[in-house]
Amino acid sequence: MACNIKLLGKYNPTSRMRPYGEYEGLQWMMDSFHLHFKTEHRDILKITAITPLPIKKILRATQKWYNTIEMHHGIEEARFFPIMERKIPDFAKGHREDHKKIHSNLEDLSSYVEQCDANPNLFSLPQFLEKLETTTNILFDHMDREVLSLGPDKLKPYMTAKEDDALLDF
Repeated sequence: MACNIKLLGKYNPTSRMRPYGEYEGLQWMMDSFHLHFKTEHRDILKITAITPLPIKKILRATQKWYNTIEMHHGIEEARFFPIMERKIPDFAKGHREDHKKIHSNLEDLSSYVEQCDANPNLFSLPQFLEKLETTTNILFDHMDREVLSLGPDKLKPYMTAKEDDALLDF
């Protein structure tokens, strides 16, 4: 299974301490978080290639990944989306719908991980990889669309550059 980690926009969050320019702060911040999740996913895939298969390590890494995504989405839904919706009507509608689908897949993956943690004999690498791929297909597509929705062309009609910068401290 290949892992395509791509950065959106004309900046690289791994090489800068600050966003590229005006109206790119939110996009830079979100892409940085998403790059972290994609990197953790790549690391999980690397662990699955180790012989003998370190099942407990795979399960721990996957549960950690799940927990950080759940926390990230919880913050988005509780704090970030309401702020953005005050500025941009219907901003979060599609993102919230994506979150429901993603969480359903993540819950299925997490449940499988918990079952295998309790009984490692239940672990099947093909089954695990299938669940992981099902989750990441929609997750990574959502992440890319979410970053694009925070691009300068999307934000300029609704806020000033100063307001965009202030939102980095939400």
